[in-house]
Amino acid sequence: MPNANGSTASEIMGLDYKTTIKPALESFAAAVKGSSMAKLEELILLQKQSSELAAKIEGKRNRTSTLQSHIDEVSSLELCLYSLGCNLCYACVVYYA
Repeated sequence: MPNANGSTASEIMGLDYKTTIKPALESFAAAVKGSSMAKLEELILLQKQSSELAAKIEGKRNRTSTLQSHIDEVSSLELCLYSLGCNLCYACVVYYA
């Protein structure tokens, strides 16, 4: 039977505190700690995956930029060929393509 005048947990909650409630609380605390560790490990894994994906995206962005520069260069040479209609510019287009 609980005692409201007690100053310790066992005095307040009665004699069954140490045999019933304390082990349950310790078990709950251990479960919370284990769950927290699992969540931390999951967070670390997700951060690593995020970093890897960011690096892949940056690599693809750089590749796209390089390809766009090449496309712009070829387009410029094609425009030269179209504008001037000369065989020399056609040779440039064939050489740079």
